Amino acid sequence: MKILAIVFTQRRKDKPASLQVTEELCRLVSERGGRDVETEIVTMSELPVLACAGCKNCFREGRCPADNADGMAELRKKVRECDALIAATPVYMCMVSGWCKNFLDRCARWCHVFELLGKPCLVLSVTSATGGERTADYLSECL
Repeated sequence: MKILAIVFTQRRKDKPASLQVTEELCRLVSERGGRDVETEIVTMSELPVLACAGCKNCFREGRCPADNADGMAELRKKVRECDALIAATPVYMCMVSGWCKNFLDRCARWCHVFELLGKPCLVLSVTSATGGERTADYLSECL
């Protein structure tokens, strides 16, 4: 089983809490799943995602003109190829991070054609204060 974990933060070196929690979860899943489980963690520092321009090209032609300018084409490929997805976001102002929102906006077409239907997805919202439940609910609804 191939599990892709996307951590919607650009910080990697100073180990933000969202990355720490995701790394620990992946370690536990790999440990319990043995050789049958492969995990990969991607952050926005490796595959940044630009904001959606609202051009609706994804609906008309099935592709986004910005895919060649950022990491979204590679990220879409990884999401399609994985067997399960973990989406982890820090909570900013009681909501998903801007990187997460960019990803969701750029995946808007998938929500209409049910691209991820049947793909198991675990959402993580990480906060030291409030907004975690609301953020997790929003992310679950979108994915």
